Amino acid sequence: MNANTVEALTLHWQGSDLVADAERFEIETDLADSLILSWNATGIPDGYASVAQGAAFLRNDPRTKTFQQKSKPNAHPQNEYGWCDTAHQGIMALIVVFPDGHSPQNAATLSPVPFSAKIFENRIAVVWALSTAEHEVRWQITPSTPTQTAQTVREINERAARERDKDKQPNIGIQTPENHIRLMGENRDALRRKFDDLPKNQKKARKDALFAWNTAARDYFSACITAFFTEAPRTQYTDSAGWAADWLHDLVIHYGCIKAESVPLGIDFQQLQPHLLKFKELQHVVAEREEAAARQLRDDFVRVGLPTFGFDEVLSAMAGRKPTEDVPKKIWIPALVFTSVLLSYFMILTWRSQSLDESRQDLANKMFALLAGFSALFIGGTALFALEFPKNKTARIGFSATAGIAVFAFVWSYSPYWFKPKDASPPVASTDAHRIAAQKLDTEISARIEGALKSLENSEHVNWLDGTTSTNEGTA
Repeated sequence: MNANTVEALTLHWQGSDLVADAERFEIETDLADSLILSWNATGIPDGYASVAQGAAFLRNDPRTKTFQQKSKPNAHPQNEYGWCDTAHQGIMALIVVFPDGHSPQNAATLSPVPFSAKIFENRIAVVWALSTAEHEVRWQITPSTPTQTAQTVREINERAARERDKDKQPNIGIQTPENHIRLMGENRDALRRKFDDLPKNQKKARKDALFAWNTAARDYFSACITAFFTEAPRTQYTDSAGWAADWLHDLVIHYGCIKAESVPLGIDFQQLQPHLLKFKELQHVVAEREEAAARQLRDDFVRVGLPTFGFDEVLSAMAGRKPTEDVPKKIWIPALVFTSVLLSYFMILTWRSQSLDESRQDLANKMFALLAGFSALFIGGTALFALEFPKNKTARIGFSATAGIAVFAFVWSYSPYWFKPKDASPPVASTDAHRIAAQKLDTEISARIEGALKSLENSEHVNWLDGTTSTNEGTA
């Protein structure tokens, strides 16, 4: 089973007094980690240490704080004894090993209902799993034979099983984060109502109730933090800025009420505040993703007197950045129109580029690419695409491309010949033009010579030898 605190009482008689060798084990971290207690093992497992002379075994953890002392349970009438603890946070596993030859009078005399019972070295050992709202355990003790002790163990376990079936017995080891938060929240609210119901003149009782209420609230917020960082399996709370903001808002409301109630009771608020870095990571997440909400929450934290380290680190870094000013629409729209007109002009110019020489055509293509980039910038904004992926919990890497740059690079690389008709051929080089002109001139000269010869053949001519005149048809 899991618990935040483990306490073990090994009972024995000292004359007519019932005394206890008490052992206490605590683990205290920002994420409310749990101690692992082995209750059913018959021998000490590897990596575990003995508790209550071997009645149970606790997994070794360097963060565990251990306390040992001689103690004396509270005595009540009719052989009833009790053990009271108001300082534990979260779940406390309380182990009671009864003296040899003695056992609880019956299962019904144990209050609240235990988690389990067993025979340990001919003695009866009982374990409770106590929530923050449960501060006292009571039992009636009576002499017992081994047979009676075994029967009492069966009765206790049967009653514990019935109570667990009703979901009345806390068992933090099998709860989901959602159920854990719900139960801790219900416990906090119940203790708040208990405090509110106490008369104002019962100052001592109200002090104790206030501390109990605040401790339950700490357990609730610790459960929230644990759920936020739970990766396997992920839940609706895992790495959620929305839930983090809601919990921080709830935190401010709670400590605002605690601060107001502590003043008339003469309690120093410093005793009730959370650890300085308890909620730093939640503040980090909200400040990075929801700046406006973070600034409002930070003001609320300052007003109540709570630490704001997480907010301050992120918001101060944001303040050091130079803000980007948006271009007014009255500038963007005329620029878009002007660029579109120029783009249309160069599209027509490119279409009719057969009439341009090679250098002018290249210039037209470059200007077209530049104007196409400007048009994409004005129409689609700056971000053509943006990707962001987490590197770790607090740092993220992102990159983006600008639409104007992307379109400009594309059109620059691929000259826009696709604007031309499909049957159009590339511009004719100057050497080809000279050759074609020479061919035309040769053809024209040949045609004129041939025409002149035909005219000469058809004209009259004089025979100078006999003085006669003749044509091609005959002699005159």
